[in-house]
Amino acid sequence: MTETCLECCKHFARNGLVRLNRVFLSASPCNIGVLRANADHEGFRHDVTEIIWDDARLVDAPKLYRDLVWEFDDAEVDPDEGCPNWFVAVCKENLEDLNGRKIPGIDRPDNIAGGKQDIAQPLALCWQLYQKLLQQEKDVLFSNSDVDAFIYGVRRFPGLKRVTITSATHGWLYASLYQTPMIRSFPRGFNYPIPQGWPAWSDEQVQRQIHTWKESTDSHKNQWRAFRNVTSILAQNKHCVSELVLDVNHLPAGLDCTIFAQPCEKYDNLLSILQSPGFCRLDLPLLVGEQEHEDLPSFRSGDLKQALAEAKNMKSFRFRTTIATQRDTTAFIPLMTLLPVKEWATLRSFELSGFQVKQSDSLNFLAALPKTVRSIELGFLDFLDGNWHGLLNAIRETLYWHQQDKEPRPKLMVGITESMRRAGFGIWLDREVHGFLYGDRPNPFNDVYSFLE
Repeated sequence: MTETCLECCKHFARNGLVRLNRVFLSASPCNIGVLRANADHEGFRHDVTEIIWDDARLVDAPKLYRDLVWEFDDAEVDPDEGCPNWFVAVCKENLEDLNGRKIPGIDRPDNIAGGKQDIAQPLALCWQLYQKLLQQEKDVLFSNSDVDAFIYGVRRFPGLKRVTITSATHGWLYASLYQTPMIRSFPRGFNYPIPQGWPAWSDEQVQRQIHTWKESTDSHKNQWRAFRNVTSILAQNKHCVSELVLDVNHLPAGLDCTIFAQPCEKYDNLLSILQSPGFCRLDLPLLVGEQEHEDLPSFRSGDLKQALAEAKNMKSFRFRTTIATQRDTTAFIPLMTLLPVKEWATLRSFELSGFQVKQSDSLNFLAALPKTVRSIELGFLDFLDGNWHGLLNAIRETLYWHQQDKEPRPKLMVGITESMRRAGFGIWLDREVHGFLYGDRPNPFNDVYSFLE
């Protein structure tokens, strides 16, 4: 554990004025130490309502960066930087990505954070710290001390209601999604290979995948190590968790969808969690491999709908997939055959993203949502027929949301890809859509190609 994290743990242990409602966990002794410090404190432990488990592990495999360092020997040391060529190449790529993400005239957090590159640490020092972090992580994975810490937290946090598992914690250079104790302990200007966690749709291994979850090796399954452990522990132990969030932060990644292709232990564990009394929220991003595109067997098995139907008290459901935006009509699945909205009488928030849809089917599905729904987000959909312009017109003309009282009106947000189609980027329309559905503003989409007006 680093000195900074030890000081942090001592601070939490003695400062009775601090109140934290969430704690972080990962294969880092720093994060583990802070979680346990909170769990051992009689004042703090009652305030914790969420554990966020960072499932992205540091990279110790230069072959993953072969495209960046093809002209070098992976093990060769850069004489100018004092560290392996692959590490140098990745860190330089980080800086290029940082500059590429800047938007002129907009002070985004990562634009501001980009100023840290002006005081960037020498790469030789970055490499030394990175090696230390990597060894610490290996020690944790060998001992399973992060899993033990999670079990301890579930037992010691009486108010725990949400478990978030994310592969996107580290975000981009100098702009992490979550400021975990480990990340906060990094020296300013620290440059390192940003772990991406779960595989993305573009990964070759995903596109070549031919086995279901049940048939896959432990090596494959351990890419979702936190999910495997969380679902097993919650299924086998008494707990008060009512919300399970898998957070990919709009990246093309997610849980291996073949967990729903045929019965398996992880499906049974997830089913047990959904059946828990009071379970009310699930954020479920699914990774769809190339083999799945033929007929989407994991979505047609009925297991997904059956599992979701067990959550009778569902109040928030967010569903994302990485189905490629290609006009393949064989991949179309009517939404009502996939999602059991008739079983969710108290649903208040719904999101559908990255799915192939038809305009008429989408309209029928929206009409079937319970009257309790207050927030709807539809993002990055691939229309096999119809378009955004037609769907918004149909919503206004046939669902009559505008005739409802202002308070119970559903708020609809639409997300579309931006012109450069960069991962993690998008355009979200809420005021424009709201003004069209409930006011006198024009339809924000073009009639022909559904481009923004």
